[in-house]
Order: sequence, then C-alpha cells, then structure tokens
Amino acid sequence: MAIILPAAGLVLAGCLAGALCLTSTLAWGRQRGLGAREAELRGELSADVVELLRGAADLVAFGRDEEYLDRALADDEALARLARRRSWTAGAVSGLAIAFTGIAVLGLLAVAIPASGAHRLPRYMLAVLPLVTLGAFEIVPPVADAGVEALAPPGCRAPRACDRRAADAGRRSLDPLPSLRKPTSS
Repeated sequence: MAIILPAAGLVLAGCLAGALCLTSTLAWGRQRGLGAREAELRGELSADVVELLRGAADLVAFGRDEEYLDRALADDEALARLARRRSWTAGAVSGLAIAFTGIAVLGLLAVAIPASGAHRLPRYMLAVLPLVTLGAFEIVPPVADAGVEALAPPGCRAPRACDRRAADAGRRSLDPLPSLRKPTSS
C-alpha cells in the first residue's frame, strides 16, 4: 500500500501501531495477576466443595455447615468477579480494535479519494484499500492476548497454586471431633 499510495501506508501503519500498543497495554494492565488469583480461588473452591461433601453429616451435626457453605459461596462470587473483569477487558480490547479499524478505514479513504480523483490511484482501489485495512487489523486481538500471556510472571501457573491449596486442605481435619474417631487396627 505504501508503494501505491505512501500517505495511505502511513495512515494504516499509525493506526495499526496505536491499536497494538493500546490494546496490549490495556489487556496486560487489567489482567496482571489475575491468573494466580484465579488458580488460588479455584483451588479454594474445590477444597471447600470436597470438605462439604465429605463431611456433610458431621458439619450439619455440629452446626458448621453454614460456615463452609458461606466460604464456598464467597469463593464462587470472587471467581465470578474475576470472570466479569476478564469479560470487560476482552470487550474493551475488542472495542478499541474496532475503533482503530474504523479510524484507519476513514483515514485511508480520506487519503485515497482525492488521489483517485487526481488519477494517481485506480478507482477499484477505493474498494480494495478498506478491505486490506480490515485484514490488517485481524491481528490486533490475538496480539493483545499473547502479550498478556507472555508478560505473565512464572508464578501464575495454575497447577502450583492448586497443589498448594490441596496440600493445605490435606492438613486440616474434616472431623470436628478428631478424638472420637474409631481406632484403626494396626
């Protein structure tokens, strides 16, 4: 495009660079640290559900069922908040990409229409240039997502957080009165 109409190439390059920088910055800024927190919350929710299922009779008998249920519901609500935050960020990234695409198409047409009128650009290129712009902006959302993944700290691996939570859950007793257990034969 820069060979055919240099001004159109500059418009496209400027809008594409702006879109890539802003969407990546927005996505990274909003998603930073969410991976570790989400893995931790999922581990806590899993451990709480297991505790509720395994010790349901004892928890009800000793009146602690509401405490465990409230804890599981709080973890679920926290996960829902994280999901809403991720959704908002994905929508904002998509909106920015669409806005920059529109600005690029309008800018390109603003440069191409006078060039076509002056016979420096064939008329059919007025249809081709916006399509090229739409194709060029297809990379913006995946690059923003890749930037978030590439910049994530190594501690954001879900298995580590889940393993740590499972180890903590294994140390806690599910039985409110551990001294009343049946003795095991050795």
